[in-house]
Amino acid sequence: AVAAGLATLLLFGVAPAGALARTPIASTLAEGGREGAVSRVIGQRAVVVVQLALALVLLTGAGLFAETMRRLTAQPLGFDPENVAVLSTTYTGSRWDPAKFRAIRRLPDFTSRIRDLERENNNARVDRVLERLLARPGITDASGASAVPFVLNSQRLSVVLEGQPEAERHDALRQIVTGTYFETVGIRLLSGRLFIQADRGQPEAAVVSREFERRFFPSGALNRQFKQVYGANFELSIP
Repeated sequence: AVAAGLATLLLFGVAPAGALARTPIASTLAEGGREGAVSRVIGQRAVVVVQLALALVLLTGAGLFAETMRRLTAQPLGFDPENVAVLSTTYTGSRWDPAKFRAIRRLPDFTSRIRDLERENNNARVDRVLERLLARPGITDASGASAVPFVLNSQRLSVVLEGQPEAERHDALRQIVTGTYFETVGIRLLSGRLFIQADRGQPEAAVVSREFERRFFPSGALNRQFKQVYGANFELSIP
C-alpha cells in the first residue's frame, strides 16, 4: 500500500507539476482555444479515472487483508497465551562437567556416555533457570521448551512408523520440553497422558499432536511406536 501510494504521488503529482513548471505561462495562455481546452479536459478526466481505479484496488486489498486478519484472530490457537511470557536463554561454558568427561573419555561406550552427560548437564541448567524464575514474585509457573508455538525453529526429523520399511520415511517436527510445559502453556490433553518424572531424560516417550495422529496413526496413536532416523536412532512410544 505504501509503495502504491508513493507511485501514485510521483505519477500524478510530481510529474505533472514538474512539466507545468517548465511550461511558459504566457505561451500557454496564448494557445488557449476550444480545441486545446477540450483536449485538456479529456486528459484530466482520464487521470481522474485512473486515480479512482487505483484507489478502488487499494481499498479492496485493504478490506480483504482486514477480513483475513479478523478470521485469523478468531481461529483457536490450541494453547492459552493469556498472561504467558516467553524468554530465550543462551548457555555459556562447558557442555558437560570436565571431571566427568575425563573419567569416561577412554571408555568403549564413550559416544553414548557423552550424550548422556550432555543431557544431564542441560537438565541441570534448565532446572537452575526455572528455579530462579519461580522465585520471582508474580510468576506462578515456568517451563522450558526448545521451541514455542508458531516459531519455526523446531527440529525437523524423519520418522519411520512401526510396521513400515526403513526406506519409507515421513517428515515431522520435534520439540524438547520440560514436564510441566503443557500445563504452563495451557495445551489441552486429548487422550493418553502427559510426561511424568520417570520420562525425564528418556527419549522413548513422546506426546504427539492431533495432526500427527491424524496423518500417521488414523486409528489412534496410543501405544504405537515410531523411530527417529535422523541423529540418534531410538524408538519412541506415545504414552
